[in-house]
Amino acid sequence: MARTSEEKILEAAQRIFTRFGYEGARMQQIADEAEVNKSMLHYYFRSKKKLFEEVYRDAVVKLMPQLLNLLNADLPLEEKIPKLVRRYITLMRDHPRLPGFIIQELHQNREEWLNFMDNLDFGKPKKFLEQVRRNQEQGKIVKIEPRQLLINILSLCVFPFAAQPMIKYMLKMDDAEFENFLDVRVESLSTFILNAITP
Repeated sequence: MARTSEEKILEAAQRIFTRFGYEGARMQQIADEAEVNKSMLHYYFRSKKKLFEEVYRDAVVKLMPQLLNLLNADLPLEEKIPKLVRRYITLMRDHPRLPGFIIQELHQNREEWLNFMDNLDFGKPKKFLEQVRRNQEQGKIVKIEPRQLLINILSLCVFPFAAQPMIKYMLKMDDAEFENFLDVRVESLSTFILNAITP
């Protein structure tokens, strides 16, 4: 099925924003990447800001159901947590500027962003939270408030992306070294979390 011009523009914009960031990206670059003329770009998206918002809101729409489906899947925690870590880090690698975009939106357009999320109605990770409680009652994991465990997992996954420039500077990493760091982190983080909750 052929992609529409709008779909081509969104895909091209995601690649350009990822490569150059919001400030470094140019509308002409995006038009060239999408193989459309600049007037068509402005027809669908009035400004770079509008296009940036659409790209990352579209990313949220694609990412959230994947994470929630995994959180609520019928898998034991010792399988679910490594799968969740791997899936989340993989998704963030595909959309490395998404955490920064969400944080910025929550600060600048809080009500608009929360209304946007409400309207999507992704659901809640109820099964995961209940599973954590049940595993505690059975003595399979240590006592930890289920919501705290969930946020710990998500935070530990997202922090390297939210703080990527600082991490690269502090640890003297170039882009290739940072990518290798993420490869290792997928496995080491899963082990760290499972060790932390094992009695």
